[in-house]
Amino acid sequence: MASGGSVIDPKVVEGLLARRDLRGQQEALTGRERDVLREMAHGRSNSAIADALHLSISSVEKNVSAIFTKLGLENSGDVHRRVAAVLAYLGPTP
Repeated sequence: MASGGSVIDPKVVEGLLARRDLRGQQEALTGRERDVLREMAHGRSNSAIADALHLSISSVEKNVSAIFTKLGLENSGDVHRRVAAVLAYLGPTP
């Protein structure tokens, strides 16, 4: 958003953080997985991440899958895994 606000409902963010504290699990990620997660935090699509990191889209998809696995983000209908992973990357909120 141009005004610096969030496009994610604060209640959704609260629910994701309350459900699980993922911030401490980032140590399990490889350097490449952290690079991919950083690009995800910038809001980039897999295609844009591939371009930015000079990877194939398949490689990005494998890294994203590994990130979800290492952060314990199961595929379920009540949590958007990409958002939860980015929140883990962003760390504690003040």
